[in-house]
Amino acid sequence: MNRGVNAKPDESGLASTFLSSAAALTRKPRQLAGRVRRESERSILEESLQLSRTGIAVATSFGLLFQLGSVAIPWCLGRGIDEGVAAGRASATLVWAAVVAAFGVALVVGECGTRWWARIASDESADRLRVRVSRHLLTLDSVTLERFGHGDISTRGIRDLDLIKAWLAGLPTFITGSLGFVAILIGIASLDPLLAVVGIATVPLVAILGVAYRRRIGPVNQAISAAQADCTEAVEDVLTATSAIRGIGGETVLVERHHARSSDLTDHVLRASRLTALWTSLPDFLPTIGIAVGIGVGGGSVLAGRATIGDLVAFTAWMMMLASWTGTLTVRTSQLGQARMAAARIAELLRLRPQVRTHPAPAPLPRVGNLVADRVTTRRDDHVVGPFSVTVGVGEIVALTGPIGSGKTELMRLLARLKDPNAGQVTLGGVDLRDASLAEVRDRITLVPQRPLLVSGTLADNLRLGRDDLPDSVLLDACYVAVLDGFVRSLPEGLDTSVGERGSMLSGGQRQRVAVARALLREPSVLLLDDATSAIDVETEALMLARLRQWISRRSGRPPASLLVVSHRPGVLAAASPVISLSQDRRTQPAPGGER
Repeated sequence: MNRGVNAKPDESGLASTFLSSAAALTRKPRQLAGRVRRESERSILEESLQLSRTGIAVATSFGLLFQLGSVAIPWCLGRGIDEGVAAGRASATLVWAAVVAAFGVALVVGECGTRWWARIASDESADRLRVRVSRHLLTLDSVTLERFGHGDISTRGIRDLDLIKAWLAGLPTFITGSLGFVAILIGIASLDPLLAVVGIATVPLVAILGVAYRRRIGPVNQAISAAQADCTEAVEDVLTATSAIRGIGGETVLVERHHARSSDLTDHVLRASRLTALWTSLPDFLPTIGIAVGIGVGGGSVLAGRATIGDLVAFTAWMMMLASWTGTLTVRTSQLGQARMAAARIAELLRLRPQVRTHPAPAPLPRVGNLVADRVTTRRDDHVVGPFSVTVGVGEIVALTGPIGSGKTELMRLLARLKDPNAGQVTLGGVDLRDASLAEVRDRITLVPQRPLLVSGTLADNLRLGRDDLPDSVLLDACYVAVLDGFVRSLPEGLDTSVGERGSMLSGGQRQRVAVARALLREPSVLLLDDATSAIDVETEALMLARLRQWISRRSGRPPASLLVVSHRPGVLAAASPVISLSQDRRTQPAPGGER
């Protein structure tokens, strides 16, 4: 299973990313659009900035107000001490106290505005990017996604996006904090050049610590992402374990596996916490040493008459701010490294392209026609499955049977064009499905798997699945054909009844019938049922087949349809004509030359 690219950020790219961040805030949307399509780490970050540019700009403006108050207050304190307290002038003391209070109000307003707008901007940008990733994943076929686990994809869509959101939320404070950092050094230099040397001396040491921290924390963050993906998969297995697994004692294995993966994740998180605790405390310590040295140097300047007590107070306050902001800037720089790693992992997903694609010049697909598989083969692991030749005529109910592993499900996936054959072709009305639009293929051919997926919500939600224009009467007609009408009538809330998470409140047979009804609502030309009646009792199955036969005839002047059912059950085989049996000797064959 692929755990993503090596996304450790290079140190030379940090400065360029910050510069591109500023450029993205002023770039026109249409100029950015052409670059985002490259789906790179940088393009993802630039897109995120572009989506939040207004909020980030407003938050930065409030951040400048906060920095103005932060930098001005120590200077005002120094003037108040020198011109008021030391000089014995009460009026001057009150004036400077009022000035400090005014800057204090500016500081509070600036911080509140920065946090508010940065949060709004980062949330909006992350939500839009999450929607984009989700929509892209829905365009990919299962073959393309096979190299990613569910946990890995979930981690990229949740944790990685949260890392980008955290970076965006902290970006205004990084920009304004950097400017405040420079302003503090200028303020210290205005007091005494020697004091400025003391303050500036701490900067390169802090920068070295920051670079060393990023190099150490990068691999740890990658390990956390991989461990998080494994843990997510284990949690999903525990939560979705069926009664069959619990009945054989399999839950113990699942829980132990979850504990093992959780322990591994905890180890990586604790390692990251230890590194973060160490490397974020050291930058705070160095300016504190500078304060001690500065007091010694500044005290001598005061005694020599080159500086005042107010200057020494201002210097001490500014150095304490340097210590605080150094730690903050270290965190923000770390967030950039994490965001770059996350953006690289998200870009890897967005660069994926489905193997099943629409023809650039699609041929029209007839509404009605025979569905034909002509000597098609496909790969499954190391083996070639097939060749198969099947014809489903218009108005026919065809049954497909055969031993386990003979390729029935693989053939159904080929007929629905969920994957393309390695040899041979599948046609509808003489048109190769690969030459048609995917949208038309999905409109003409619908597959219902043996274990259908239901979503959390009501029966109506699962039947419509986003098609809100369908009235309840149409839903009930489909339920009638799927023999779900009696069950719906027995429910106090009818179609508005909740089905639970993934249909957990329904039996296996009820879930299958909901899936059949949902497929009928698409009005397909060919309906494929992959053992989709296996959990339905014999009497209900017979009634469903009878009603499906009526549905195939398509009353009200609609063109006839076709039905292909994979099943071993006698009732299905008796109702179908013809019955196609896949032989054991065509089940799997080694791929030529070890081809995969």
